[in-house]
Amino acid sequence: MEQSYRTGTVLNKVMQWLVLGYQTIAVLVFLASLFLANDWLKNPFIGGFFEQTLVLNGVDTTEGGKHWALYEQGFGLRDQLLSVDDRQISNANDLRNVLVAHKTGDIVPVTILPFGGTEKTVQVTLQSFPRGDLISYFILPASLSLVFLIISLWIFGLRRTEPAGRAFSVMTSSLAIVIGSLFDLYTSHRFTYLWTMAAALSAGAIIDLALGFPQEARVVIGRPYLRWIGYLIGIGLGACGVVLAWQALTGGWRNLPVDDDHAMPDWVAFATISAGIVLQMAIIGIAGFVIASAILFVLIARGYGSRRLLRDTLIALVLSTAVYLLFTKALGLSLPAGLIVF
Repeated sequence: MEQSYRTGTVLNKVMQWLVLGYQTIAVLVFLASLFLANDWLKNPFIGGFFEQTLVLNGVDTTEGGKHWALYEQGFGLRDQLLSVDDRQISNANDLRNVLVAHKTGDIVPVTILPFGGTEKTVQVTLQSFPRGDLISYFILPASLSLVFLIISLWIFGLRRTEPAGRAFSVMTSSLAIVIGSLFDLYTSHRFTYLWTMAAALSAGAIIDLALGFPQEARVVIGRPYLRWIGYLIGIGLGACGVVLAWQALTGGWRNLPVDDDHAMPDWVAFATISAGIVLQMAIIGIAGFVIASAILFVLIARGYGSRRLLRDTLIALVLSTAVYLLFTKALGLSLPAGLIVF
């Protein structure tokens, strides 16, 4: 008993330090985002926000009846920036280096590759970033991020010894990073990977918080490790997002089929997957979790191109049975048994 108490105390302290470290990262990101935004705003505005792959992200001015310069030229979402002032642009830093040599009112040639089209060069008049958009895209998100940071630190100071208090602090710190670095995601692209991971961790923290607030769920009593499931899923999803972002920035996503003239959507696949979702919801109460989930799995596999019905069915039954037993036998939760009784 004493050994278990000591282990719990040490683990509690470790978790407190981990959360405090994460909060420190959130504060540093917030401060760095202010500095990066100030540096970006010193330069003239080219008339559009770009993703890390230098395609227009579709965000336009919030001022009614108006458009930013590139949208006025007829460009739009997914059109890719190639060069500015006859200098090739490969990343946000290249664009900054070109714009820093110009001032508001200068006219520069901009070459863009429209999605599914051919290169087009237009003359763009550089402008200062509109005040209304500055409020909408920077000041308001930064202010909200600061509020989340203050709440996170405040709750941590009051409830850092409680799992629910730490979960709330992680959630609000993650939201502070996601919201506070949104302007950077549009402009300087310095915190892309961290933004991706913070977005995933915020979901994990919500799961953790749901298991412990306002009172600890019965399923996690005596099983504190279950509170980490959300974080593990979040870290996995975040890592996947980071890898995809890295691939996109270093030559494009790997192992993808060639997009032949941007083929039309596969409506048969869409209908098959949709039918699986609707059917699963319709029959789960009668057929039970195992059968309904297995049917969902098979139809989704079919929608994604699988033609091995027997293999898919066997895998579906094994996975749905394993999940059913985990929730009902190990965790003590209730799922519809239906036609199959264990």
